[in-house]
Amino acid sequence: CASATCVQSDCCSANPTCGAYTCPSGYTSKGSTVVCASATCVQSDCCSADPCSSYTTCSTCTAANSCGWCVSSLTCNTGTSSGPSSGTCSSTWAWVSSFCPGNPTCGSSSYSCPSGYSSKASTTICATQTCAQSDCCTANPTCGA
Repeated sequence: CASATCVQSDCCSANPTCGAYTCPSGYTSKGSTVVCASATCVQSDCCSADPCSSYTTCSTCTAANSCGWCVSSLTCNTGTSSGPSSGTCSSTWAWVSSFCPGNPTCGSSSYSCPSGYSSKASTTICATQTCAQSDCCTANPTCGA
């Protein structure tokens, strides 16, 4: 101790703040001045689940307040017209529905049907931004049917 009586600053150091802690995709920062619960900051100290991450299409995402759609990752994130609040978007950032891309076609997505299924027309438009088996494939008939 620095004197005959110990004080907190003699024995303890303050826990760090979140500072430049980087939150993963789907999470937003609680703020750089938040003090961490221990000597090492962890995700739960500095990040909270992004409320926009529950939206799974560009149109539902851009209809929600403070949410935008990253076309390359097909994710909805909290942000502004400039981009996501946390992290980056390496492609088009759709802040309003008019910037949402059209859904791909089975042909443009190069979707391959599994064994026992036949491909629908390559011009078939998929139901979402990611083509699924139900969009692009039809089950082959069975004998006797």
